[in-house]
Amino acid sequence: MSSIPPNEPQAEIVSNQNPFLPPEQEPPVVELVDRDYMTPNPQRLSVGGIVAWLAIALAVTSLVLLVALQQFNQAAEIGGDATEADLMQAEIQSKLVIGQGNLGKILPVPEGDVPGPVLPEEADAGCYEQRLVYASLKNEIEGPESAREYLESLDERVEQLQKEEQQGSVAEEERFELTKDQHELRDAMGELLAEYESGNFLDSGVSEESKELIKERLGFPGELFLLPEGTDQQESRDELIGGVATSVAGMALFSILGMLAGVVGLGFCVGFPVMIYQGKLVSYFFQSPTNHNVYIQTFAIWLVGFFGSSILLGFLELSDQAGMMIQPVIFFGSLSCLAYPLLRGVSFRQLRYDIGWTIDRPVGDTGFAGVSYLATLPCLIPGIIAIAVFSAIVGEFTELHEFARQTGPGHPIQEYIANGNWLMILMVFVTACIAAPVVEETMFRGVLYRHLRDWSQGWARWASIGFSAVLNGFIFAAIHPQGIAAIPVLMTLAICFSLVREWRNSLLTPMLMHGIHNTLVTCISLIIL
Repeated sequence: MSSIPPNEPQAEIVSNQNPFLPPEQEPPVVELVDRDYMTPNPQRLSVGGIVAWLAIALAVTSLVLLVALQQFNQAAEIGGDATEADLMQAEIQSKLVIGQGNLGKILPVPEGDVPGPVLPEEADAGCYEQRLVYASLKNEIEGPESAREYLESLDERVEQLQKEEQQGSVAEEERFELTKDQHELRDAMGELLAEYESGNFLDSGVSEESKELIKERLGFPGELFLLPEGTDQQESRDELIGGVATSVAGMALFSILGMLAGVVGLGFCVGFPVMIYQGKLVSYFFQSPTNHNVYIQTFAIWLVGFFGSSILLGFLELSDQAGMMIQPVIFFGSLSCLAYPLLRGVSFRQLRYDIGWTIDRPVGDTGFAGVSYLATLPCLIPGIIAIAVFSAIVGEFTELHEFARQTGPGHPIQEYIANGNWLMILMVFVTACIAAPVVEETMFRGVLYRHLRDWSQGWARWASIGFSAVLNGFIFAAIHPQGIAAIPVLMTLAICFSLVREWRNSLLTPMLMHGIHNTLVTCISLIIL
C-alpha cells in the first residue's frame, strides 16, 4: 500500500460523506484524488454480478451447513476414541480448576487465603475420556478412594447401557462400546488408584506404555494423575501445577485489563456518535466510477478459490505442521484474484483507491486503530450473551446420549496451538495475526464493501452504509469455522471494521484492528493451552 504521489492532480473541495448531517451542514473535505477521474458512475447489477452473488450464496450456505453438520454430528456421535477437540475442552476445564485452586503457590499471599480447587459437577459429562478426566480431578481434589468409587460407578453405567443394548431397547446409532485404548486407560487408572490408596507411588504393575497412553490421551489431567499428592516426584508435580497456576493468573490479568479496556472503550463508543452528530467525525470514503460488478465478481472468485484450495489441502492428508506452514501461502496467494479487475481494464491506481490500499494519513490511520478497537469491545457484549443464550437453549431442547461428546464453538487453530511445537505456534501467529487481517480486510472491507456501497449509492447514505456493513459482516461471520453460535460476535466485529473503513477510507486501520484482535485471542489461547 502507498499514498498518492505528490505530483498527481488533487481534487477540488467537495462535501464530506457524513451520513448523519444534512448536506447544508456538512463541512468541506478535500478528496485526495483527481475529481474528473473519480466521478461516480452508478451501475445496475449485471448478469455477471447476479451470477457472482449466486455463487457466493451457494458457497456461504454450503460452508455454514458443513460446519453446522460437522459440529452437530460431533456432538451427537457416540462411542469411539475422543477427538482432539473433546480432549482440548476437557484439558482447558481441568487447568482452570487446578490453576484457580493453586494460585496461592505463585501469589505473594498466604496459601491458606486462597480457596482450594473445587470439583465442578458439570464436568461429569461428555465422552468416555472426558469422564476419565473427571476421575483424575476427583483423585486430585477428593483423593484416590473417591476417584476409585467414581470409576466403579462409571463401570456400572457402562454395564447398564450394554444390558439395555442386549435387550434391544437401544437404537443402533446409540450403541456404546469401549475401544481398546479406553479399556486400557480405565484398567491402568484403576490399578494406579489402588496403589495410591495403599500409599505406594513407585512400584505399580502398570506398564510404562500405559502411563504414556494416559499422558497422551488425557493431556494435563493425565500428567497430574501420574503425579498424585505424596509422590516422590514432588518437584515435577510442583512444576506442573505451578505452570498451570501461572497460566490462570495470566488469564486473570488479561481479564482485568480487558475490563479496564472495556470501560475506556465504552467512553469512545459513546463519544464517536456524538462526534458524528456534531460534524467533528467525517468520512473520507468516496464513490468510485468503476463498475461495481467487477468487484463482486472478484470477491466470488476469491471465495471459491480460497476455500476450494483449503478443501483440496484437506484431501492431501498432510501433517498438521505441514498444513499450517502452507496456510500463509494460501492466504496471500488468494490475493491473485485482484488480477481480475486489472484484466477488466481497471488501472492499478484506481484499484488501490477503490479497495482502500492507501495510506494518505499514516499517523491518523495507525493511531486510531487502537482507539477504534477499544470502542468495539463494548459492542461485543450482546454477541457474547447471545452465544450463552443460544448454547443454553440448544442444551435445554437437545437430548444427548449419556456419553455423547460435549463440545462448544471453537476454531481449529486452537488445536494447533495445543499440540504444536514452537514452529507450529509461529506459523499460527503468522497466519492469524498477519495473513488473515491483510487478506480478509482486503477482500471484505476492500472489495466486497466497495461493491455494496457503490451498488447502493442511490439510497440514503445512512441506509447504504448500514446495509453494506451488515451484509458484509454476515458473510464474514458465516464463513468462519466457529459455527452458528459465534456469528453474532464475529458479525459485530466485522460491522465495526466496515464502519472504520467508511470513516478512514484506508484499509490500514481495520487491518490493524483485526490484527490486534487476533493477536489477543491467540495469546490467550497460548496461555491457557
